[in-house]
Amino acid sequence: SGVYTVQISNGFSEATGQTQLFIAVGSCDFETNLCGLKLSYKPSFYFERTKDSGLTDHTTSGKGYVLALQANNPGPVISATITSPLYRVKYASYYDTCKMQFYYHLNGTAGPIKVRVRDMASAVPKWKTIWSKIPQGNGWKGIALSSELGYRNTLMFQIQANSKKGFNSVIGVDDLQLTGCEVTPYCLKDEFTCPTGSCLNADQVCDFTKQCGNGEDEAQCGAGSFDDDMNGWLPDMESAVGIWDRTTGQDGFTDHTTGKGGSYIEVETIKLKRRDFASLVSPNFASSDNGCKMSLYYAIWGTNTVGNITLHLKTTNGDILLWNV
Repeated sequence: SGVYTVQISNGFSEATGQTQLFIAVGSCDFETNLCGLKLSYKPSFYFERTKDSGLTDHTTSGKGYVLALQANNPGPVISATITSPLYRVKYASYYDTCKMQFYYHLNGTAGPIKVRVRDMASAVPKWKTIWSKIPQGNGWKGIALSSELGYRNTLMFQIQANSKKGFNSVIGVDDLQLTGCEVTPYCLKDEFTCPTGSCLNADQVCDFTKQCGNGEDEAQCGAGSFDDDMNGWLPDMESAVGIWDRTTGQDGFTDHTTGKGGSYIEVETIKLKRRDFASLVSPNFASSDNGCKMSLYYAIWGTNTVGNITLHLKTTNGDILLWNV
């Protein structure tokens, strides 16, 4: 079932919250995103990444992002959680262990804040508490935990806050770090894995929003925002009459990608006669074993508008109509 040890690591003091310089394999200050952590949500009791909680950000000592508990008359027994993905774990040597370090702000009349580890060695995986703290004083405090599981190849942790009757507290979490091991997430089969370790739902990939650190979720999409060029899409000059043009907006319309300044493509149908059409051909995309999904945004406007938009798939056996409006 595993053996758990809890300790204050060298160079890190819970009393002062000071830490010496060290290299963090996995770290998150929440200034940019959640780093793959998932927050539970119940309308009256939940953690939120925010810079408007009233807490001073531990990272910047100013107005920055923390994970702060939001409470709205919660019931007497409600939990709010911060949960990691299930990580693969690698160690530099057999004697190394993963250390989890973070800062917490806990005062008022809250129930205890807990750190729990998922015991994957059990026949039925279950959570086990390895650290618990009741409200004590004000300000940020630091804690460093070392969890040694019998099954060393995986790690999944959870920070849990609990309400109780008469809840009146301020709870915050910031600057979470994992050291002493290398972790990569087990993302679900239909999820996208960012290089930073976070997992994205399928509908968050190729949606023109860069959610991985360097936009890896948008890099292999054959995407075309048309803000810089035609993204490899070319007009079909052999059979089409009208032309698709890039424009920065007119008639009060704005770019869908940015919501303001930016470019999109359009056809001015006023220049076309009845049964004329304008055709645009994509680059030749590589095949995929997992299937492909295409999404686009369109607008049709004007007076006495007649016509339609169609989408075709070109194959060696001819064109296949996929969609029309």
